[in-house]
Amino acid sequence: MATLLGVFWYKKTRPVQAKITDDATADDDVLDGMSYQRISYAELAKATNGFADTNLIGAGKFGSVYLGTLPLVLPKQGALAAAAENVAVAVKVFDLRQVGASRTFLSECEALRNVRHRNLVRIITCCAGVDARGNDFRALVFEFMANYSLDRWVKMRSLSVIQRLNIAVDIADALCYLHNSSVPPIIHCDVKPSNVLVGDDMRAVVADFGLAKLLHEPGSGGSHGDHTSSSGTSTIGGLRGTIGYVPPEYGTTATVSTHGDVYSFGITLLEIFTGRSPTDDAFKDDGLTLLEFVAASFPDKIEQVLDPALLPVEGFDDDGDDGQVSCSSDDGGAHISEHECLVSAVRVGLSCTRGVPFQRLSMTDAATELRSIRDACARSAAADEHPVGTE
Repeated sequence: MATLLGVFWYKKTRPVQAKITDDATADDDVLDGMSYQRISYAELAKATNGFADTNLIGAGKFGSVYLGTLPLVLPKQGALAAAAENVAVAVKVFDLRQVGASRTFLSECEALRNVRHRNLVRIITCCAGVDARGNDFRALVFEFMANYSLDRWVKMRSLSVIQRLNIAVDIADALCYLHNSSVPPIIHCDVKPSNVLVGDDMRAVVADFGLAKLLHEPGSGGSHGDHTSSSGTSTIGGLRGTIGYVPPEYGTTATVSTHGDVYSFGITLLEIFTGRSPTDDAFKDDGLTLLEFVAASFPDKIEQVLDPALLPVEGFDDDGDDGQVSCSSDDGGAHISEHECLVSAVRVGLSCTRGVPFQRLSMTDAATELRSIRDACARSAAADEHPVGTE
């Protein structure tokens, strides 16, 4: 299924005639700042076959996600106008009976309304109205990522080393954008494999901004009553994130920071290469964390903690130097063995999960290192396929 590209324009078939309750008026400040047209409940119901169970593709604490089809006008080069095409979309419906669901809807709207990056989930439109029974209804419509979430891929254990590195670079680039290029900067607060979606081209995008925090300029006020500072931190009213991925400092302070995202990314990176979740039952039995499990075997016994699907690792032996690719490349780029590639990637994960927040890598440095590792590993793989002196 084709990944949605470019700017989407929703083709409205009729104006929205939804009744908005008093609670819904609190949404106006955020929703009015959005550049896309809103959609009605009736249109979403039609798009998802009445929110049928057969269209259900995911569920979480605050709602469910349905596969739908909407007529979208995709811009075409050289054409003054383009006909609407039926395009697959993901419709995230919020369960407003859950405490915090309305706030989560607003957080996602606020975080996503101005961000544009190839590795961030693209929001197409939203619905803030009432359902067929007159109850408040909130939904967001996103591009549909045909290969679902990264945690499924980790569990299937079918990704190659290069594919894992490509996904890691995609996630790092997305977080680097949020921390450094978004205005205002954004802390995701819930980085984990289930919040990373994969397209049919294996492009990874970071999704689920329900816990995200915007770092407003000093004096401008934080979002939804939270307080922000100029130090890249935001004061919150409670612990944010998912067990296993939450940085240790969040348990002792009411302040979130970009360093927290780096920690969660580091745990995600370790999970990508070990195939193990930080909440794996084995860790409960052993009394270890994923971080401790990996660190205890790094670097000399790294093969003991790697995803079995990656074994045997080319270039690994007791001395750790067999299998080194020594041939040079025309562009002067380095070549490394698969073993060195994996050790280097895991090292980045460990560097992102240091106990002291300010000692962790920045997302910029993590992205740069992972890209360098990925490129060197790709050159080595290409050299193996086409050795020097062969046609």
